[in-house]
Amino acid sequence: MNLRFELDVPASTSGTNQETCPQKSGGTEGFQRAIADFVCFYCPLAASAEAKSPANHSTIKENQSPMKPVIFFDWDGTLADSMNLCVAEIRQALITMRLPDLPDDVLRQCNGPTFEQSLDILHIPHDRAQEYMTTRLTAELALVPTVNRLFPGVREMLQTLREYADLCIVSNGEHDYIALCLQVFELTDVFVRTATSVPGRTKGENLRALLDDLRPERAVMVGDRLGDIRAGQENGLPTIAACYGYGNDAEYNQASLRAESVADLTQQLVDFCRTGH
Repeated sequence: MNLRFELDVPASTSGTNQETCPQKSGGTEGFQRAIADFVCFYCPLAASAEAKSPANHSTIKENQSPMKPVIFFDWDGTLADSMNLCVAEIRQALITMRLPDLPDDVLRQCNGPTFEQSLDILHIPHDRAQEYMTTRLTAELALVPTVNRLFPGVREMLQTLREYADLCIVSNGEHDYIALCLQVFELTDVFVRTATSVPGRTKGENLRALLDDLRPERAVMVGDRLGDIRAGQENGLPTIAACYGYGNDAEYNQASLRAESVADLTQQLVDFCRTGH
């Protein structure tokens, strides 16, 4: 007996979108009765097959591997020790634009904010805003290979954590800058997704876009500045402050946990991945 023919015939009577059996041209009344008898006799087979389907789907779902948690990292001040780069690139941009030089402590305030947010800090004329952002990015990309660096222990931390979680970056840095950093530090294959600066969007909104796309069962946000911590909180995530970065205690104390070193952060994140706490 042809099993496919047995199941296709009753399907045509159920009102579904499955393909129905073709009409037989020149059929007789006897043939039609035979088909009717066949359907009535074999409908229990179809019902039995359908009844088994939900159980099969349930078994597959139960046997699926649990989804990995996701760790969202800020980049500058959390993974990259980029303060020297920030000062050097802005100073080069000011020289190129023939704008007055500024003290290092003013330039350091621009490590963390977006390029747009740094305009007021540096008192850049607004009619030269685009020139500043283009000039600074050009200087930044030229300096990354020789000036930028990772915090000690970060590479080892990332290699450990990728066994437990999917790793992502949520940064206020420009896309080309983050892409070049990952290439220079040979980390391109470590992160499953990156979210970078988008004009008019906050870090919290960029994080929300990744969460909507990835839909993790568990996730945590790690960063060194209040903007990182708030981004996590706005999206209902636990947060860990990278206290070895460029923030201060008032910012760090807003986080769910404090990590005083890269080693401390590694242990906290491994614990989170294993236990959810």
